[in-house]
Amino acid sequence: MSVAVEPAGDDDAVALIDAGDGSILTHGALRRAVDRRAESWGNHRGAVALLGITASTQSVIDLLALQRAGVTTLLVDPASKVDRIAAWSAAYRPDVVVGLGAADRSDAVVERGPQREAILLPTSGSTGSPKFVRLTASNVEANAHQIATALRIGPGARTFAHLPLFYSYGLSVLTSHLIAGASVVLSTASAIRPEFWDAVEAHRVTSLPGVPYSYEIYRRTDFGGRALPHLTDLTQAGGRLDPAHVVALHERMAAQGGRMWVMYGQTEATARIAVLPPEELPARVGGVGRALPASTVSVVDPDHDGVGEIVVDGPQVMLGYAECRDDLDGSDRLGGTLHTGDLGSVDDDGWIRVTGRTKRMAKVFGTRVSLDDVEAALADLGRVVAVDDGDGVIVVIESESVPAGIERNIERRLGFPPRSVRVHAFAAIPRTAAGKPDYAEVRARCHR
Repeated sequence: MSVAVEPAGDDDAVALIDAGDGSILTHGALRRAVDRRAESWGNHRGAVALLGITASTQSVIDLLALQRAGVTTLLVDPASKVDRIAAWSAAYRPDVVVGLGAADRSDAVVERGPQREAILLPTSGSTGSPKFVRLTASNVEANAHQIATALRIGPGARTFAHLPLFYSYGLSVLTSHLIAGASVVLSTASAIRPEFWDAVEAHRVTSLPGVPYSYEIYRRTDFGGRALPHLTDLTQAGGRLDPAHVVALHERMAAQGGRMWVMYGQTEATARIAVLPPEELPARVGGVGRALPASTVSVVDPDHDGVGEIVVDGPQVMLGYAECRDDLDGSDRLGGTLHTGDLGSVDDDGWIRVTGRTKRMAKVFGTRVSLDDVEAALADLGRVVAVDDGDGVIVVIESESVPAGIERNIERRLGFPPRSVRVHAFAAIPRTAAGKPDYAEVRARCHR
């Protein structure tokens, strides 16, 4: 198995800056640190690892070293509850556990031969589902190159990696910059805190990524009240941002010679699928741009308006899903073609619009979340249904009233960001003739 991403910058060029402790690693020093860490594990080729990954230098070294050692690596939130870590461990029987505190271990592993899986990313946020996306080293490398090319990332770029690295968008921010020989500032700070903006300013960040919720904070705090003259690029993915906000951000950046990039992606396509370049704003606001280099986007079964399911063909398409270690067999179940479950259209010039979803999925903080998994996780609340709410989830409980504080409680339980869950109470949840929840009626009533 090849390495998913190698730091590609000159030896003396800065690769990583840890905003937490101020440490700096050049590309050369990072390569050497990865070599040492990989050697410390000895013979683990063909093994499986569970990595609790944070936006820190040590976590990045661990990730790259596991890839160098030929280890299939599941990336998870280190703040996950003990029972979820236990469930993942039972399903995947990891030989190596790193970044999860007391659970860390490294067992002796017999050579198992090459595996195609390199990195596994969770599909369901923090709901505890054992379902992961299986990505090869080639998937990760190809998508990193696609993104670096589409966003015109060069060695002089310096991004702010504050999004979780177990989330496909956050991981791709890291990989696309390392593979381009650029710099990455790692931070676990929240954008509502002064230290977030202190780091952006002090480290002369040139590119700031974010999901729609991030951009709410950026705008509400006026970018921390800072001038940020070095900030030249804003990149947005992880769900639909209000077109009016996109235009306002575009105008703000253009006024200082900067750029606003809008993107569309899925974890099942490693990270990103399409990019809307800044020169197409505001004319094409509301769209998500064109397919990344070396990939194509089409729709199947379009209606009279040209809207159908979005299909992606390209080198970034996953092998398939896994729910246990036995699924890590290297088989390619998609053959490079992904039916996204999203509805949209593609015009004759290749410009893409996303209009909705075909499946019981939602996007929360940019992560695709199974609404069925949400319902299962909240079953102790009684009769509960969950429906998509654009960039969040609506939870309906069968009750006369909404209990105080329940929205924040649910967000904490599921590991979702603030204001991503709305709760409604219905005296009786509407059902179909077959006795199943009538999700269309639930959604309609919630939006009246």
